[in-house]
Amino acid sequence: MLRKLYRRIQARLIKKYRVELIDDITLSQSRQFLVKPITVFVIGSLLLIGIVVGTAALVIYTPNFHVLIPGYINPEEAKQKEAIMAAKIARMDEETRRFEAYISSLKRVAGVGNDSVPVFSQERLDSLRKIEEQVSPPQEEEPNPAEQIAASTPAPTQQKETLTTTTQKIVYLPEERIKAMKLVDKPLLLNLFPPLIGEIRKAFDISGQHYGVDIVAEENSLIKSIAEGFVILSEYSDENGWVIGVASKEGVVAFYKHNSSLLKKSGDYVRAGEPIAKIGNTGENSTGPHLHFELWQNGELLNPVNYIRFNQ
Repeated sequence: MLRKLYRRIQARLIKKYRVELIDDITLSQSRQFLVKPITVFVIGSLLLIGIVVGTAALVIYTPNFHVLIPGYINPEEAKQKEAIMAAKIARMDEETRRFEAYISSLKRVAGVGNDSVPVFSQERLDSLRKIEEQVSPPQEEEPNPAEQIAASTPAPTQQKETLTTTTQKIVYLPEERIKAMKLVDKPLLLNLFPPLIGEIRKAFDISGQHYGVDIVAEENSLIKSIAEGFVILSEYSDENGWVIGVASKEGVVAFYKHNSSLLKKSGDYVRAGEPIAKIGNTGENSTGPHLHFELWQNGELLNPVNYIRFNQ
């Protein structure tokens, strides 16, 4: 069966056919050819191969012709783009490592990392104590901020213009404290909203490694952000309970510890005076419902009472 089919195809391929060219007007025969189908197939195949080879040679040996081909990618440009992309990825990896190191250091400072207690050398403690002494003059020499404001205000109308009532409490620092802060080259922090109105149970003490103030208030009291910024930390620590940290402009970072619950999560934007947590008694270091509040600026400890009045 197959042999008969093969012989039939072979007979048709080698069979001669006459091709005549006839004039369309005079109908006279102008030329005639004898051709075989196998000849036409071979010639057509050779022409097709020639076209493919010629096109490939044109593409390979004519660089300017490459850009006309849809989807063509120049190897040199591809290498350059790959190098640029590799450099960008390397920079992103470096930024990621720096950010992770920054977050890790913040967690240690906030007391939620493995090495949660910040350790200072004796020399560092002495320098911080000197700064604290310069920033905080004796209490009896500090003038009353209300009296100072009243004395510097000539008329009630002017006072109304300069001290407009807002949702944010403005902190007025005595002149002696401002001068002391300038001596230690500390930026003057104003307009910090009190996180909580209450009694300070334990004061700021660097030598005792108490790097903030403990504020006692009523149960379920709302804790508010001292300034607008972004939440950089919002998690639980065995030592400090529920901890939330907010980073603001001028390198200011505030930590709020021992909360009963957190109202914001990492990445949230908060405004000054906006509630971010509730006072609580969570964590191994807590001995009762209170807020442990820490204030940092550019990696330096600050005594919160120098910038915020908690008993207004």
